[in-house]
Amino acid sequence: GGGGGGGPPPAAGAPRPLAAGTAQRIMTGAMLPEGADAVVKVEDTDQDPGPQPVPERVEIHAAVSPGLSVRRAGEDVTAGDPVMASGTRLSAAAISALASVGLGSVLVSPQVRVAVVSTGAELRDAGQALEPGTIPDSNSLLLAGLVAEHGAVCTSVARSGDTAEALAKVLRQAAADADLIVTSGGVSAGAFDPLTMLAQAQQGEAVPVHLDFVKVAMQPGKPQGHGWVLADDGRRVPIICLPGNPVSVLVSFTTIVAPALARLSGQEMADGGTESLPGRPRLTARAAVGWQTPPGRRQHVPVRFTKAPAGSDVGDGAG
Repeated sequence: GGGGGGGPPPAAGAPRPLAAGTAQRIMTGAMLPEGADAVVKVEDTDQDPGPQPVPERVEIHAAVSPGLSVRRAGEDVTAGDPVMASGTRLSAAAISALASVGLGSVLVSPQVRVAVVSTGAELRDAGQALEPGTIPDSNSLLLAGLVAEHGAVCTSVARSGDTAEALAKVLRQAAADADLIVTSGGVSAGAFDPLTMLAQAQQGEAVPVHLDFVKVAMQPGKPQGHGWVLADDGRRVPIICLPGNPVSVLVSFTTIVAPALARLSGQEMADGGTESLPGRPRLTARAAVGWQTPPGRRQHVPVRFTKAPAGSDVGDGAG
């Protein structure tokens, strides 16, 4: 057909209308000229790719039918259709999709602010020389890392000794700039478990810390606690109290804290608990070893996936 003139090919803005039997050179992704109903790749013509003068005549070496290589308006999304569901986490792809439909800003939920508190007079900094009866404080690092992995921000990491008074002070300080407090240790029935001692000491209606303890039908992580801490600005900051064993902390965070963070950040979750959390797919594999689950309790077992000739096996060990 005849060429569309000798001007430069339009890459932005509205192209010139086309008469029947004529063609016009446009750039990939450009707006379709009025009167055009198909796009032919330059590779399917007698023209060389790249910056070339616009010819008077073009030979087409491929069959052309209406709609060829045309992306119609509204093909990706129609006007009025929802682009993204409320509660969607804004990944790089999600932000790109919002920009592609002309949105420069959207209403979002702020990142959840989480304060981490580890309890126990025996705790020492990682790498510090240990005396008899002391252990490294691995839970603080574990919880702070898990908070970041789940899209929240860790506002403070603190430790408390084994007295109810010291713990109450640390919790009040942690509540100052937090939306949620997560603690580890001190939730059992031992003589020096500070959280249970604090719960017994804080009785009445005007207490600054309110704690309740429950036994959850799972292993590990049977003892759990929850409640609130009164911040100086009058907010009741929720608190989740996890056991002290590091594996129990990991399991408890995944099953209890992670869903709470999702709710606080406005994320929508389908029925199914942790299996519906973003980025947590459900996998099925054949177990290489056996184990026994206590009656009436859900068991969470750390596993390592290994590839076997017959498929994927679950091996013993951590991973």
